[in-house]
Amino acid sequence: SVVPGWHTTIYPPYYDAGAIFSGFAMVQTLMIILRKVMNLQDYITLGHIEAMNKVIVLTDKRIGAKLVHDFIKNITPPEEIEKFEQYVLSQKSYRINGEGKPSKKDRRDLDDFKENYE
Repeated sequence: SVVPGWHTTIYPPYYDAGAIFSGFAMVQTLMIILRKVMNLQDYITLGHIEAMNKVIVLTDKRIGAKLVHDFIKNITPPEEIEKFEQYVLSQKSYRINGEGKPSKKDRRDLDDFKENYE
């Protein structure tokens, strides 16, 4: 049987991200202990620890690009989606694709149109 997402090539990035994750976690664990025991608070600041935390959090949230759509949750209110769809429809009827960039008058008209929906 075919499992969705199983055949994506995400193993090398996962291996590298996992190595970074575990390496930073180990270094930080030792660093925090040594910081207290050897009284290194002036040299190893909370800023250093917070910067390392950001790297750890970044590598913890890794996922293959092909699987991202499975984890996205659309939280856009339906009213905003409707506004956007109306805007897209109005632009299609107003200007033919590839006709060039809008003039200043066109830009003002677009801005007026957008203000009416905000």
